[in-house]
Amino acid sequence: MHRRRRIIANEYEAAVHATLNEVAEKSSCTAFPKVRVADALYIDHSGLDNDAYSYALNAHFDFLVVDSQSLPKFAVEFDGPSHESLEGRRKDVLKNSICEKLGLPLLRVTSEYLEEENESMSLLAWLIDVYFIFEAFLDAQSQGGIPPDEPFGYAFSSFDYFSRYRALLWAAYRDGKLRSPPIAHIYTLDLATSQYVAGHFLELKDGSFIVGEASCKRNELYPIDGDELAPELAMVDAVKKLVRAQYANYQPVDRAQARARYMEYAEIINRNGLKYGFGSGTFPSET
Repeated sequence: MHRRRRIIANEYEAAVHATLNEVAEKSSCTAFPKVRVADALYIDHSGLDNDAYSYALNAHFDFLVVDSQSLPKFAVEFDGPSHESLEGRRKDVLKNSICEKLGLPLLRVTSEYLEEENESMSLLAWLIDVYFIFEAFLDAQSQGGIPPDEPFGYAFSSFDYFSRYRALLWAAYRDGKLRSPPIAHIYTLDLATSQYVAGHFLELKDGSFIVGEASCKRNELYPIDGDELAPELAMVDAVKKLVRAQYANYQPVDRAQARARYMEYAEIINRNGLKYGFGSGTFPSET
């Protein structure tokens, strides 16, 4: 009996691998599965403590994207249910810290990143595409093709994953379905879970609220990090709930419930003393 194991464990990992290669090959890069951390990074004399060093010797990246010279560009981790356990979180923290210390961008994704909501590309494909566009942008800046003070924005990409959802929100506001402009959101980094959490609040014309919510890992794949991604994902969730509410498949909450949820986010901010941002729209006040 053979003792061979599947390198790619399930359909989600297979989808991640296919997406990475489809996008990466446009920039002469390749995605390899199950690459040992110590084979992708120089860990000797790197300053890693004993726990991190031992972990790097035995752990692997789910996927490693390398350039045409076989130099690592970034790693991708598919976080399934096992990552929610205490041991899974401990390992995630170790891997995150190793990548941060040794300078390897790391993107953590879930199955939601594979959904092709816009019938064009998945969120994962878009994030990787923006990464390579940003690298080309920086290269053009270094060669004088783009002014050094020119900021990077989604406009440099031919596709904005979130634009359709923004358009749907503003259409709902113009049609009188929302009482106030749909820009109220709050987000922060929850140190207890090492995730960015965000809420997007829509006040309907009858005074009830839709609360869009999202969380994401601390993605180090520039130029889009978790503090920017989480609010956008919360906005997407709010749009989906708004559509469902029109067909009685989602029950909006009252002002008190929305206010309570908003205060939970505010408490995380106060507890952690972290920098945060929020839109200037209508938040669920006490009255």
